[in-house]
Amino acid sequence: HTHTHTHHTHARTHTHARAHTHLWLLQREPPSTYLPTTAADSMSTFKLQHPGSCTGMFWRNNPNGDEQQKGNEQWPRNGSLLRGAVHKQPDMNWLEVSAWKQAGTDGWIEGCKGLWMPFEQGGLLLHAVEEE
Repeated sequence: HTHTHTHHTHARTHTHARAHTHLWLLQREPPSTYLPTTAADSMSTFKLQHPGSCTGMFWRNNPNGDEQQKGNEQWPRNGSLLRGAVHKQPDMNWLEVSAWKQAGTDGWIEGCKGLWMPFEQGGLLLHAVEEE
């Protein structure tokens, strides 16, 4: 009489696949949680005019956390125009700037990122402008 031996050899197949999913997770971008996507029509333009003796105001980081700043080679002097999306924060409103025009120049600096400006600085800093 003969009996056949069946050996089960499929215990090793799973470990290999798991290493790949782990790599894939590392490559995904983290979602930006606090930045609502703003349509262009919700952009507002404000004129920077410091209420005190300062000649302008330097860029702030995102009040909700640091992000890379882009378009910040210069800081805006009084009379500069800042265009962007208004964010209501508990302390005050902030402007998330997407484009701005340095005082006394003609060109807009577009595609700005991570440039924020508070609306008040010991008084009103950003003054609403009627769009031409």
